[in-house]
Amino acid sequence: MILIRASLSIPLLAILTTALAACGSGSTSAERKPTAPPELNQRTLYVGVQDNNLYALNAATGETRWHYETGGAVDSSPALVDGVVYVGSKDQSIYALEAASGKLFWKHETGDAVVSSPAVAQGIVYIGSDDQYIYALRTSDGEQVWRYQTGAGVEASPIVSNGAVYVGGIDTYFYALNAADGKLLWRVKTNGRVIMTAAVGPDLVYIGSEDGNVYALKTADGSVAWRFQTQGPIIYRKPLLADGVLYIGSFDHRLYALDAQTGAKRWDFETENEVHSAPTLTGDLVIFGSDDQYFYAVRASDGKQVWRFKTDGTIGTQPVVAAGVAFMGSDDGKLYAVEVATGAQIWQASFSRPVDSIAAIG
Repeated sequence: MILIRASLSIPLLAILTTALAACGSGSTSAERKPTAPPELNQRTLYVGVQDNNLYALNAATGETRWHYETGGAVDSSPALVDGVVYVGSKDQSIYALEAASGKLFWKHETGDAVVSSPAVAQGIVYIGSDDQYIYALRTSDGEQVWRYQTGAGVEASPIVSNGAVYVGGIDTYFYALNAADGKLLWRVKTNGRVIMTAAVGPDLVYIGSEDGNVYALKTADGSVAWRFQTQGPIIYRKPLLADGVLYIGSFDHRLYALDAQTGAKRWDFETENEVHSAPTLTGDLVIFGSDDQYFYAVRASDGKQVWRFKTDGTIGTQPVVAAGVAFMGSDDGKLYAVEVATGAQIWQASFSRPVDSIAAIG
């Protein structure tokens, strides 16, 4: 069960009055307390927690609508498609749940923990497992359509584009598979684990590897179009591709903005610790987290900081934005709702274990 605590604004009128009087100002006002837009009452956040549960929360308040308990930690990020929530668990299973109620539709067991997050396309759920396989399951009943064996666990999340499934492996390879039958189209070897989910453009697919490189690979054959060397491993989450720019975090403490066609650096923003959070673009703001316990909002145009929001834990999730509110999880066991424009907290939902799953909103 979770505990909800709204953000509090502490009146400091006496202190402010004294300070403003010293500066010659003639008036004071109480600090504004942000609230969620009313339309968020009709929307639901779905998020996994390491307490073994998938939660459905009221997006306006953070209150629990329902929760479903699995047999292991839920680090997999849920996918919401046509009223069904798909998610993996470290109990070695993949679940399909009714979004409105949490009722179990089906469960498919693999041979090891499922940290990978599902991708759903054309009636098929694609997901990896630590048992070394990439699975394709029917959305209707969870029956296996095909599976493909790699050389090690698969913790990256598949992405489906133009009839191909792209996914990285702990075996240091990045794979392109035929979405219909799972046959290998091509694979590329890096010099490190590939746990990061790819981003796909019209002709290029972008990945990061534990070898510290960002790779742009041609979707046709996997040949390298360009690579960009950072000063640390890039092993988690997903780069953001938007408007011809690739935004990607690295363990060298930086978020990079790279030209998607050439790999040339446009800017970088340095935090105080490793960046394995995935960035989100909303308007001209790129929002992401760092292991320095802050969420940052920087301008997409030049990388200048607009605001930052302090949590009490490292951050490996990705902000999800709806109606001007960003929803962000942290290893401090909390899911936060903050105003996109200001970074002011609206509410927080507290759990007994870390939140490493990226929320889905319906």
